[in-house]
Amino acid sequence: MDPLSIAASIVALAQAASTITNIVSDIRDGGKDRENLLEELKLVKQVLVCVKDQGEAWNASFDPRGSIRRLNVIFDAIHAKIKPPDCRMNQSLHSLRWPFEKKAVREYVSEIERLKSTLSMGLQINHRYIQHH
Repeated sequence: MDPLSIAASIVALAQAASTITNIVSDIRDGGKDRENLLEELKLVKQVLVCVKDQGEAWNASFDPRGSIRRLNVIFDAIHAKIKPPDCRMNQSLHSLRWPFEKKAVREYVSEIERLKSTLSMGLQINHRYIQHH
């Protein structure tokens, strides 16, 4: 497992989470769904930072690459829906409209929660492995 490529992927994901969080924060509509998505994005970013901090200490007992790839797909899908338009006039309208249906947000939140849990569990496994070796 190449720690450098994992770290680079995690840094890119954390940056994507920040970008998405900023855009979603600017959208005025969305209510509870918007709040739930924001909360999960913030939490998964914290877990990603912890995973990155493990750096070269990752071992064969847990490989975070699958979760990282899946989060990347989710973040790309979310960003595609919320990306502000290039036209200035449309940007102000964009900040008022929530682009997701409830079901889609729940699916994103649920999958982000699951992947966050997987990464957190991997951190625990890795930590125990390091302690015993």
